[in-house]
Amino acid sequence: MPRRTGAVDATLKISGLRELQRDAKKAADGTDKEIRDGLKKAADPVLQDWRQQLAPIHEKSASKLRARVRTGSALVAQSARKTTGDHPEFATLQIKQGESALERHADEVERIMEHEVDDLADTVEGRI
Repeated sequence: MPRRTGAVDATLKISGLRELQRDAKKAADGTDKEIRDGLKKAADPVLQDWRQQLAPIHEKSASKLRARVRTGSALVAQSARKTTGDHPEFATLQIKQGESALERHADEVERIMEHEVDDLADTVEGRI
């Protein structure tokens, strides 16, 4: 069994995303922002599901989940400061919930990303 390091084990890889983001910075104004917004939109189903799972257990932690975009990736992460508390397995619980939310919504995330990339291509080519 793999050892948990605090990161979600389930990930979706998008081939060419890094190159697309790099080229978008050279393209028309706002193209790179459009890509970041699309990545956040794709992460939203996972974010909402994860919040819904976590809210009955710990409302404050659920409210601190955020979708973030970095070069080459979009992620949903806990923005609350690290704390030590009475429940040492709470971080593991959150990670498991995040993994299951990502697995349930992988197809939806992929569909949203395909749509966003198609919209971006149409915008760049002047069809929209």
